[in-house]
Amino acid sequence: MLGKSLKFSKENILAFSKNSYLYIISLFAVSFLADYVRIILGEANQNASLVLTLIEVVFTYFVYAVLIKAIFIFQSGVTEQNALRQIGIKFFIYLRVNIVYTIVFFIGSMLLVVPGLLALTFFYFAPILVIQKDLYQKSYFRESIKLVKKAPWSVFTISLFSMIVMSLDFAIMPLIKESGFEFLGLFFSTSVVVALDIFLLLAGVRLLEFTQE
Repeated sequence: MLGKSLKFSKENILAFSKNSYLYIISLFAVSFLADYVRIILGEANQNASLVLTLIEVVFTYFVYAVLIKAIFIFQSGVTEQNALRQIGIKFFIYLRVNIVYTIVFFIGSMLLVVPGLLALTFFYFAPILVIQKDLYQKSYFRESIKLVKKAPWSVFTISLFSMIVMSLDFAIMPLIKESGFEFLGLFFSTSVVVALDIFLLLAGVRLLEFTQE
């Protein structure tokens, strides 16, 4: 399943990006601007940095919700559908489920590494299911666990690489600050991170569909 999902992502990332370029550019722009403003603010203004981070997180989640919907539309072949218009109130459910997913993962990681990895893997499909189906909040997590059991190592690989990409974004920031080429460094790193995010998101959504067959 993993190989087929990655192959699907590789073969369709350019076509999908062409169809959804406005959403991808929005994701890039907010991530780039937020990081650049944080560099300008430095360590002196922690409150402003915190507010900026909260805005960035909420907007990023919103764009991800739209992108997931766009992937389902892309696969259906009905290109005239508008992903942005179809999200609506589902975004708030998506946001809530993602927050629960993140909290459980970090608590598990702080206690022991293994519980964190289990949460990262078995709850991976929950946010995607929010966009695909209408269920109660707890049902998204139960459904995710049931589906992940069909391909645990495939889901683990994609979810782990997604986390590594996110961690890489944070880890490289000090190097960019010290380089003296903040603008170019951020532009390049953000471009790479967003491209990898889209690739893994396409693979993750396709993997979900494989487990549902």
